[in-house]
Amino acid sequence: MPQTGRVVFIVATLALAGVPPLAGYSPRRPVLSGVWEAHLTGPLLMLALTALLTAFYMFRVVFVAFFRAPRSGPVIRTKRPG
Repeated sequence: MPQTGRVVFIVATLALAGVPPLAGYSPRRPVLSGVWEAHLTGPLLMLALTALLTAFYMFRVVFVAFFRAPRSGPVIRTKRPG
């Protein structure tokens, strides 16, 4: 069952990144092509940068959550006053 959660999360990350056969590609394509055809370079750059940053951060979350070795050592918990 843990593999299923990993696969689902990776597929959702790919969809959010805008990979063509998934759902994130369909709404992104007409917006970017409309801005491109209107020759609006400022909004096009902002949209492209936002898409790239979203993809980068989501893939970072995937690698940190699923593929990095767990941290070793004891967990130190402190008491909170009150």
